Amino acid sequence: MSSETIVFDEFKGFSVDYNKTNYRLGIDFEYFLKENFSLNSAIRYSNKDFTGTYYCEVCDFTVPPSPQEIKLSFIEMPLTAKYYFLPNKVRLFGKLGLTNLFLLNKDVLVNSYVVGFRIGGGVEYNLTQEVALLFNMDYNNSISKLYKESDYNLKSIAFGIGVMKRM
Repeated sequence: MSSETIVFDEFKGFSVDYNKTNYRLGIDFEYFLKENFSLNSAIRYSNKDFTGTYYCEVCDFTVPPSPQEIKLSFIEMPLTAKYYFLPNKVRLFGKLGLTNLFLLNKDVLVNSYVVGFRIGGGVEYNLTQEVALLFNMDYNNSISKLYKESDYNLKSIAFGIGVMKRM
């Protein structure tokens, strides 16, 4: 969902193809301030892989560059506010907040920390008082730059399914 190119200057960059399935895995925490309003955080591992082909409009390549797999791995630490619209067995919610991304890959062209905003929503279906099924969707957009030499931002839409155990 991010842009189709990562531009390093007016002549060089990457053409991007988002043909990879990415995922995130972790543990979420929720603290209720009121019955229908909570603060949420998490610690997650995520990947944001894609295929990129280097281009240079002023270079004279003997052999054109081949596509290469770009692998980006992060530790995510979001902080969001969640509002529950329905307090029944089926609970609709909306959420808004920030995401902190700490890059695990070592690359001098990439910033090791990226911050972004997220907005989303979903449905919780309570199976018991302690266990619920969770279906959600997030839109994420980075505020800070991922690549030091480019204005490229990470943007994504994420879908999630999970089981929640209340403590």
